[in-house]
Amino acid sequence: MTTPQVKPAKLGWRLIRNQPLRYAVNASLWTLIWVMPIVIGFIIQAFFDGIAGTGNVTVGVDSLIALMIAYGFARLGVMALGMWNEIHFMFRNGALLRRTMLAR
Repeated sequence: MTTPQVKPAKLGWRLIRNQPLRYAVNASLWTLIWVMPIVIGFIIQAFFDGIAGTGNVTVGVDSLIALMIAYGFARLGVMALGMWNEIHFMFRNGALLRRTMLAR
């Protein structure tokens, strides 16, 4: 008895089509998680530009600390939401694959 060969790209695309909104949210959240460290660089750049007198925005030490704390909490929130969404996305895809495999 031979089993039909399934191409990984086709299988992946079918899994994405099964939950397109959850996949889009998941991809967006993980992209945001990996891009967010750039924000802290902009905050620090504004601080040092303010010290040097070359920037348009001056950020004091108090503002710098407040912005870094706010950034930290925002990053934690995005990461928690991303992990929660990832868990549900993978669990549902795994359940679908198991159900399909056992139905054969």
